[in-house]
Amino acid sequence: LSMKTTLSSLGTNVFQDCTSLTSVHIPKITGDDSVPASLFVNCINLSKVKFDNASLQSIGDNAFTGTGALSFTTGTVYGDKLPGTVT
Repeated sequence: LSMKTTLSSLGTNVFQDCTSLTSVHIPKITGDDSVPASLFVNCINLSKVKFDNASLQSIGDNAFTGTGALSFTTGTVYGDKLPGTVT
């Protein structure tokens, strides 16, 4: 799943139970440096997540609960660690 280049907002539970998702590219969310809570709950086949927000600071509660074995990137190489800006 790829979204627009930037988004003004992204709500909670937007993709909950979307079992067909295998990878997602999250663009910069203007005015927000976090991934919303429960965004991908029970997306059991989700395995790759790419973040475009270089200033991403936090991930909401349960954003990735019930997903597959995830790998993350802010560039082109996926790994098992979140971006270094996330605390």
